[in-house]
Amino acid sequence: MMKSYGDKLEKEKSDDTSSMGITVIVKERRLRVAIAIPMVFSLLWSHWRTLFVSKSKRMKSFASKFLVLVFSVSIFMNCGSSTMALSLMNSSINIESIKPAITISQFITSHNAARRVIGVPPLSWDSKLATFARVYANQRRKDCLLIHSPGEYRYAYGENIFWGKGRRWIATDVVASWVAEKQWYHYNTNSCSGPDCTHYTQIVWRTTKRVGCAKIVCDSGDSFAVCEYYPPGNYIGARPYIQPDKKP
Repeated sequence: MMKSYGDKLEKEKSDDTSSMGITVIVKERRLRVAIAIPMVFSLLWSHWRTLFVSKSKRMKSFASKFLVLVFSVSIFMNCGSSTMALSLMNSSINIESIKPAITISQFITSHNAARRVIGVPPLSWDSKLATFARVYANQRRKDCLLIHSPGEYRYAYGENIFWGKGRRWIATDVVASWVAEKQWYHYNTNSCSGPDCTHYTQIVWRTTKRVGCAKIVCDSGDSFAVCEYYPPGNYIGARPYIQPDKKP
């Protein structure tokens, strides 16, 4: 029995539909791969920055560029549409969103390194304090002046502020400048022989438990940073920590 021309068209249509179905499945699988690859590298990045975030600026810069490169290649190699690739690139991983996490890690790691030296418990990050710090830092964006925050919360929190020429300062540098005041602090007399010791003493204050910080680049191109502490320290006449008695 011979097939009619109509049967031939139906068969060709069916074949085209099947081919289209296979193509869709393949594209879906390739799309899943395209999404999965950057997600895996994102997780690896998170683990890497936790362990080595303060080790090297050059390594951090290289790792950031490498992550973007891998993400871009995986998208464009696995997706048939450049429009879809760009959409996924914008929605899946934003490399700029990683930078605040790096800054937080640098702030908290640097603080706790100084506290570990003299034997006081580590601080934990407080998002409420960080928000307060960010709001005040933005108020200083135009002038970048070393002025402490005003208002009722000023005395509810301890506060350290920083100014640095240019934009090259990272959070580790900020905390290091405060910790450097340790050279002028004398525990035996609970006194300071230098320009200031209160930034350092606030960092190591034994009853302080939480910290939140923010760092910005001012309109002038210089850097400004502020950290808020709770409970606050630097009570007049009190020592920042209790030094254990030395055994003879």
